[in-house]
Amino acid sequence: MNYAHYMVSDSPTELLNRLLALSMMLSKDMAVQLGQAGLTPARTHLLMELHQRGPVTQQTLAAALQVSPRNVTSLVDGLVESGHATRERHPDDRRAFLVTLTELGATAAAAMDRDHAQLARDLFGSLPADDRAAAARTLAHAEERLNELFQAHYGKREPS
Repeated sequence: MNYAHYMVSDSPTELLNRLLALSMMLSKDMAVQLGQAGLTPARTHLLMELHQRGPVTQQTLAAALQVSPRNVTSLVDGLVESGHATRERHPDDRRAFLVTLTELGATAAAAMDRDHAQLARDLFGSLPADDRAAAARTLAHAEERLNELFQAHYGKREPS
């Protein structure tokens, strides 16, 4: 689908339309890529937390993902079922479970890191440094304003 028709001026509405178009394109690409790997966005978020943190308890994962312990249990179940992670009793706390990436999970996470870096280079690598700096400032401004609007509307920095 061609989204170029959205950008006809630099008005705030047209800038938002372009961001929404990019968001939809990235979401579609992510859904295809994750689907091919047998993952969902939520499970991928958990996978990447494990990739960055190493083996951790489900309680730590729930806090990091800002989800309920029940929700993280379901996500871990999915990663265990797909072979991306293991869940074992914590060696020092028999009430807790330790979640660890398997070789399949570590390989998938490393590939996602490489693909992410490659996409960044493909999208922005040819932009002059000054343009990348201006884009970074603009996106940081938009992110901060959106956080402020969420705070005013929801009482927190993002909706539930």
